[in-house]
Amino acid sequence: MARFDGDRTMGVDSELARVAAALGDPARSRMLAMLMGGQARTAGELALDGGVSPSTASTHPALRGRRAGPVDPALRRARTCYDHLAGSLAVAWLEAMRAHGHLAGPDGLVLSASGEAWCRQAGLDLDGARAARRPLCRTCLDWSERRDHLAGALGAALLRLLLERGWARRMPDSRALRVGARGERLLTGLR
Repeated sequence: MARFDGDRTMGVDSELARVAAALGDPARSRMLAMLMGGQARTAGELALDGGVSPSTASTHPALRGRRAGPVDPALRRARTCYDHLAGSLAVAWLEAMRAHGHLAGPDGLVLSASGEAWCRQAGLDLDGARAARRPLCRTCLDWSERRDHLAGALGAALLRLLLERGWARRMPDSRALRVGARGERLLTGLR
């Protein structure tokens, strides 16, 4: 007669439940199916197939149950996300832009007249941003805040402005940014 090993069965059950939960995410399932074709794919290709942003897609292949977002407080506060600003300051800035009516429209991603005036007063290069071969405003899911921050040409222009003026500095060997008082006032002191 076979002996029941409850501890071993519990370990297998919990492992199977963890994998099932990971595959239960529709975007992750679509990306995994794409990878099962045997051909290497970029995060951008996986993002298109999964219907998510490239930054979100780059976090999906790790199926282990890890804490969402960075543990480092500096990374959670401000960091680069490709070529734009991410973290709690970036999320707060997008929310403030919408709250002040600087971003409007059905999806809250249309730069209003007041938004254009704010951007020009802040020193953002709107002409350069509009000339870019990409959307002016689009959202990107912030993986530490689980809310959107602003990507697109305007998001990139914001990060460029902060760095060029010295209002934010890259931290060595990290994507984290140290945002100074002037940069923080720009991001949080909207009118």
